[in-house]
Amino acid sequence: MQTSQQSYFNVAGVNPNPGANIVYIWCHDRVADSYVLIGSGHIVTQLERGRPPGIQVGQFSVTFPLPAEFSASDVSLTDDSASEGRLERFTLTACSGGGVLHAGAVNSGSARASAHSNSMKSH
Repeated sequence: MQTSQQSYFNVAGVNPNPGANIVYIWCHDRVADSYVLIGSGHIVTQLERGRPPGIQVGQFSVTFPLPAEFSASDVSLTDDSASEGRLERFTLTACSGGGVLHAGAVNSGSARASAHSNSMKSH
């Protein structure tokens, strides 16, 4: 039996949108020219009490499995502000055996997330 290998990655950053509660992790499916939601996580909000020192409002860190058919350059993020608030500044880190990829390495994916979000509005 053959199984697909998944790699685990972590995305982390600070969302500047004060109304955001969730960060959505998308991968660009180049064959179908569409986006696949592969993960999500909560953003630290102003209302959270008892935040440890050093934790900022808007901060997030989400670990997720990256399906074998996608690469790190396919990853993009949006926030929950009508699913159109793309995040361009985040750190993408391989959880094992890899280095850190910054937003500059995946900016093209982030830019495409905006197009995906706009197409979601028209449906």
